[in-house]
Amino acid sequence: MIKQYTFSVNIIQNTGEKNEKKMRKKLSLMIALVLVLGAGVPSFAANTGDTVFSFAVSGVYGASGDRSKQDTSPFYVYVTQQPSGTRFFAQGLIGSSWQNKTVGVNSVSLSTRIKYSVRTLVYEAGGRKARLATMANSNAGTTQGVWSPDSSGRYNYAN
Repeated sequence: MIKQYTFSVNIIQNTGEKNEKKMRKKLSLMIALVLVLGAGVPSFAANTGDTVFSFAVSGVYGASGDRSKQDTSPFYVYVTQQPSGTRFFAQGLIGSSWQNKTVGVNSVSLSTRIKYSVRTLVYEAGGRKARLATMANSNAGTTQGVWSPDSSGRYNYAN
């Protein structure tokens, strides 16, 4: 009876070692598969570098140069100077026309020296080019700051 018990334990131990080896092989194959498949997927870095903007505004519209929009993240905007009553909005090149794609509102009001996230639907609408646009109600002056079409962080939400 004791020999049978010992024999049974040995079988269980051997089976356990075999299962462990099988699991290691399966795990190695899964890791290799993930690495191989992951290498074939293109990755795009978000377009988060700051671009300086400066507009002379006096009741008229101004827009930055266009930049590539690479993901669904909000615009990043940091205003250093502006006349009172300045409004900002996100535009995307949809088809062949520039469209306001600011989420939920027509435009946002931004205070100076505060980092903002401005939610947009540029990328979701198929736009791959974006620009920051401004309009001042009636006060003449200069609007300046930096912006990027994509952001890597979350700042004060303007909308």
